[in-house]
Amino acid sequence: MSMPTPSLVPPTNDVLFEVLTRTIWENKCLVVLGAGVSAADYPPWPALIAFLQERCGLRAEDLRSTDFLDVAQAAKEKNADEYARALDEIFQ
Repeated sequence: MSMPTPSLVPPTNDVLFEVLTRTIWENKCLVVLGAGVSAADYPPWPALIAFLQERCGLRAEDLRSTDFLDVAQAAKEKNADEYARALDEIFQ
């Protein structure tokens, strides 16, 4: 029994292109961008959290967990002024 030969033509979105184009022109489309859009301009979470830890003087014993949001909150609680300055440097 022989295997079917796969198509040499790569799949495309041509089938959806007309529908998508019409939806955009009718203002019925919402664009949702993922985190990758900002990757060239802003640090990824691990680098941002490490930067905040360092700038705010956060030590391991100051942490309740290693969850990024918990670490960011602990950095803010440790030194709110430096936390704000650090974020301003990165995001302005």
